[in-house]
Amino acid sequence: MNKANFFWIALLSGALLNCAPVRRAVDGTTKKFCGKYYVVEKFKVEAGAETGYKGETNYTINLLPGAKDEEIVIEKFANSYKVNAGIKGDSLAIPLQKFSYRENPVFISGGGKFTADTLYYHYSSGGPAGRINCECKAVRSNK
Repeated sequence: MNKANFFWIALLSGALLNCAPVRRAVDGTTKKFCGKYYVVEKFKVEAGAETGYKGETNYTINLLPGAKDEEIVIEKFANSYKVNAGIKGDSLAIPLQKFSYRENPVFISGGGKFTADTLYYHYSSGGPAGRINCECKAVRSNK
């Protein structure tokens, strides 16, 4: 297996890292969105050794209050990362963020919208090994 294949398998399987939750008082803006969500993610590799490869994966994410008002932390984003996002109304903005995988940079950015107990979002993730675009539907768990 070449490095590019391993990178994407690790990214999609969640083998990269586990994150501890951020704790703070929950305000009215973030409280209504916080919780556990079940994600169905459809992805397509847009650049790199696996260009054109498409697939679907499932995992759960946790939405927690962020460090500031109108911020939220998404744990296990892409089944791996702890991502900071902004919330304005029912919109979610995931600003460009840099992570590391085996000393290689990985960049993630995207956005989405909340509708009732569902979050529809998209994001791009990439680095030296290639780029992947994802469309996700996350449904809040009642458990």
